[in-house]
Amino acid sequence: MRELEDDITIGIMMGKISFSFKTDREGSNVRSTVKAVKEIASTHAQLFKSLGSERFSKSMAVPELLPQNQVRKGKAETTLILQKLEDALIPKNYFKNARTTGDVKAELEKQTGLPFTSRKVSQALGVLFNKKVLARVGSKGNFHYIQQ
Repeated sequence: MRELEDDITIGIMMGKISFSFKTDREGSNVRSTVKAVKEIASTHAQLFKSLGSERFSKSMAVPELLPQNQVRKGKAETTLILQKLEDALIPKNYFKNARTTGDVKAELEKQTGLPFTSRKVSQALGVLFNKKVLARVGSKGNFHYIQQ
């Protein structure tokens, strides 16, 4: 593997267990590292399960990898969206005017260059509503979010 000039950190979630490693832009060590993670997960599944990850079983320890053109969506996406909302949009009073999930999704994609699913943007907005950071008006499927 070449020297890691532009490190990229890759995280793998299995149940409630997280594995992470660094790679280069070409991902030259991804295949071998994922293989090692699968072996560790399989070998130590019972130990991980005893740590409170009840959904982590030996059969789950070696999930099939998705093809490269598919992106796995999960909690990490919602966390990233929350971070971007709290660090970029809320301090700039983006929610001074009521915004729909679609408005927020488009603005996040414009600012980050990353695609997000409406469902995950909606989840992140719901978290901010529950934390009383944002107010919500409208009805299910037609909510608008505004700064409190």
